Amino acid sequence: MHDKERVPGIRPNQTPPDREEAILAFVQEHPSYGLKRISAELRKPENGGIKIGETE
Repeated sequence: MHDKERVPGIRPNQTPPDREEAILAFVQEHPSYGLKRISAELRKPENGGIKIGETE
């Protein structure tokens, strides 16, 4: 019996790197904000209009 080969690096639900960097930069600038506020603030156009869940 042979093991199936896995294709490395394919994660369909992974956040794109540029969006991840923007989120992390925002969180570092506002360390006292909670998840709900971070999500709400990032949705504002002046903060990039990034839509994320409150549990990420």
